[in-house]
Amino acid sequence: PVPADTPRGKAIYFLNAWHGIYVCLSSEKCVEATTGVAIEGLMANRLYQVVRSLLEANRSPAMKALDLRNSPDLQCVNMMCEKVGEACVCRLSRVLEKNGQELRSLCLADNKLSQLPAIVFELPHLQVLDLSGNALEEIPEAVVNLKSLKVLDVTGNPIKGVPKAVAKQLYGLVEIRRDDAK
Repeated sequence: PVPADTPRGKAIYFLNAWHGIYVCLSSEKCVEATTGVAIEGLMANRLYQVVRSLLEANRSPAMKALDLRNSPDLQCVNMMCEKVGEACVCRLSRVLEKNGQELRSLCLADNKLSQLPAIVFELPHLQVLDLSGNALEEIPEAVVNLKSLKVLDVTGNPIKGVPKAVAKQLYGLVEIRRDDAK
């Protein structure tokens, strides 16, 4: 998780090291994504700036981390769309199709999303998928296609359980964070 004392809008970096996944405020202050353990003295050539808007993502062909937490970019503005004014993934889908192939971390938390674009489950290097605080009622079975996935956060969603096919394939390989063990 991103440290609570992170100032909004400040550059945050994502590091994919051989021994873990880190969220970094600078090359000197990083937190391990799954445990929250702080580390220091990282190699700067492994740090990647986190992209924080679809406009910026559209201009970032080799982005490694996309953080759209509570993003106005995911509100539909297309007057011809049935979801105008609501959470919509149309623009996200187009950006991920164009520039998402190197993505390691995707945060879509707190956007009231009830569905995800299929392209999310086709990202070959995705390791962290944060879907917390949305309106998802189930974990899509297509999540098993994410062979590099290490952390799936679905806390704060009205999910009733993990589908058996998903649980069977991800058990012991992926940390699934959810509210309870229904």
